[in-house]
Amino acid sequence: MSEARVPDPTENSAQPRIAESDKIDQLCDVFEDAWKAGEAPRIDDFLNRYDGPAREQLFTELLLVDREYRIHCGTPASKELYLDQFPSFRTVIGKLLFDSMESELATEPRATRPLTELAAGSRIVEFELIEPIGTGATGTVWKAHDTLMRRTVALKISRQARLTPPERERFLREGQACGQLRHANIVAVYRVGEDRGSVFIAAEFIHGVDLRTLLSQRRPDFQETAALIAQLAEALHHAHERGVIHRDLKPANIMIDSQGQPHITDFGLAKWATEGPQLTEQGNILGTPAYMSPEQARGNARNVDHRADVYSLGAMFYEMLVGKRLFEGDLPAIVHQAIHENPPAPHKHDAAVPRELEVICLKAICKEPARRYPSAQEMAVDLRRYLRGEPILARPAGAFERSWLWLRKHPALAASVVLLCALVAIVFKTVSLAQKNYELRGFRSIAIETSPLGARIAIVPISPQTGEPTADLATIVRPAGITPLVTTLAPGEYLIEASLPPNGAPRSFAEVRRIVPALEKADSKKKRGEVSEAKPVSFFIKLHDLQDVVAGMVKVPIRAEFRRLHPHVPAVLYVDAHESGAIQGQPLSAASAPGNSGGSTGESSSNSSLTFPVAARLAEVAGKRIASAAEYEAMEQWIKEQRTASSAAPEGELFDLEAGLAEWTTTRCNSRDNAIAGAESRLRAMQRLAGYRGSDDLPGLRRWVDGQLIALPDTESNSIGYRGVHSATPRFLEP
Repeated sequence: MSEARVPDPTENSAQPRIAESDKIDQLCDVFEDAWKAGEAPRIDDFLNRYDGPAREQLFTELLLVDREYRIHCGTPASKELYLDQFPSFRTVIGKLLFDSMESELATEPRATRPLTELAAGSRIVEFELIEPIGTGATGTVWKAHDTLMRRTVALKISRQARLTPPERERFLREGQACGQLRHANIVAVYRVGEDRGSVFIAAEFIHGVDLRTLLSQRRPDFQETAALIAQLAEALHHAHERGVIHRDLKPANIMIDSQGQPHITDFGLAKWATEGPQLTEQGNILGTPAYMSPEQARGNARNVDHRADVYSLGAMFYEMLVGKRLFEGDLPAIVHQAIHENPPAPHKHDAAVPRELEVICLKAICKEPARRYPSAQEMAVDLRRYLRGEPILARPAGAFERSWLWLRKHPALAASVVLLCALVAIVFKTVSLAQKNYELRGFRSIAIETSPLGARIAIVPISPQTGEPTADLATIVRPAGITPLVTTLAPGEYLIEASLPPNGAPRSFAEVRRIVPALEKADSKKKRGEVSEAKPVSFFIKLHDLQDVVAGMVKVPIRAEFRRLHPHVPAVLYVDAHESGAIQGQPLSAASAPGNSGGSTGESSSNSSLTFPVAARLAEVAGKRIASAAEYEAMEQWIKEQRTASSAAPEGELFDLEAGLAEWTTTRCNSRDNAIAGAESRLRAMQRLAGYRGSDDLPGLRRWVDGQLIALPDTESNSIGYRGVHSATPRFLEP
């Protein structure tokens, strides 16, 4: 058995503190360990390590230990030697029974000699002392022989001069607590008694070493560790069921016998579960800091129950798993960490630690008692399940639980986190409302891909009235990045420019028209205003080398004054020299075109008929587009300028433009073209034609008052062709 010192309850303070006696105990333990290791430690070296108010008390403890070990080694020191070395402690030395006092006592009967002066061979009632095996603040533990029962016992003897009334009561209580317990893994107490003013406890003698010594020699494997902790947990549960709480579990208080079985000893700080606060030292810290629970570290003895022992057992378990204590440092640092900080998970020290044992350990050492195992028995059950290869019942803390515990630990940061979450929620709600507004307005997600990839994109809305790019440049969408990319567009028709490379003069670029379909309306069973789930819209654009596309086309420059009236018209336009028809986009001759002469409609193969969408598609396949009405007007002006400037052929290189052939344009009719357009709603969806100067009775066509024709885009007529054009440079990519 080993001794654990309890601070004086008369020295309580409002703030938790380490009792000075604990510091003295720690130094005395190191001093005694040095003697056990065969060294001869110096008292003054240990006095210099302490600068507290109880130097006299420390000196007394060190002096008693030093003298007992010198006697045991056969080299006792004289009183004069101590007086020469420590003149400032003359009074203390004079009070102790040395040299001359011993000679006086030598004539006294052995039975009446003070216990503080007993050495090997001395006798206390029926117990004959053999050798000291441990020294503490309030007494010494001796290996002794029970002459009545003929057995070896561990005899713990108090020092009469050192016991205050509360310490005396605790000394007796240790024997009373252990006397109530009968368990194979708890050291049995045989007798508690008093002899010549000193109290003694006779207990079972364990042939072995304490767990602290064992851990300094080797680290048990995980199976051995789990089995040992399970036995200790079951022993603790036995004590707890009988109302005894240990409160000072640590490796030094666990004896390992020669068979490897653990035994809990030293119930010097034991507390009865029904005990009131008068002996619990409210405000002082009871226990060994490295293994004490947070509630013990706070000095809040009223709240210490059996779960404090579960924590201490978990702390020992942690040390056995990883080879390190929960917390390291000086006493104040350890106490602070025990209260405020969580240790690293065992696997961070040793990746080989089984996950199940880590979960059991972390549950046992939770800061909050309510989150630990409710009893030591439940901890033992999980350990036994692990040893049998069965799933354990404990579960690791989830992300939500860990977050909640972190917020409780950091209230100031928690307030900031709550504020941040509120801001995020507001932003998210705003974005959600904007997205909902987009959905209600029919916006669609558009994925644009080009071949080859890496093109810059400009998207220009097409006016539903004119069929031409809008005059409002603010409505142009220029998505960030290069293809492939995703953007969002409202339903409608758009002109898309795609250009390669992203920087410098374009090697190739395309001008294509695409339609974003409107979302389908929800069926009648859905709420009003809802729309069906939007399907993704994908646009693919083939990019052609510009030089290949414009080869054989006529380059038509357009005057600046004309472009001021028609801002969507490019500065330079490449135009096909011939009109094309529907036979694989091959040129049609003017002679074979219907209505070329005398207004005759003629007969033609149905393969020569093409609608506006077909014409637009054929032009795009060739890397071109269909011209607008304004661009046809610009072509006519250019031809007139050519006639005036040269005596060459009046049409220059643009053939058939005035040969009586109708050609599709991208321009639509609108109410401003003629007053009668407003009287017929179908006219608003009609496509304007260009280049026709023949009869007005062509099938499927309507004569327009200004000499042009209009037709519905899906009109199939062999009287209509198309002429491909291509801008010399992108018009909308740059702001």
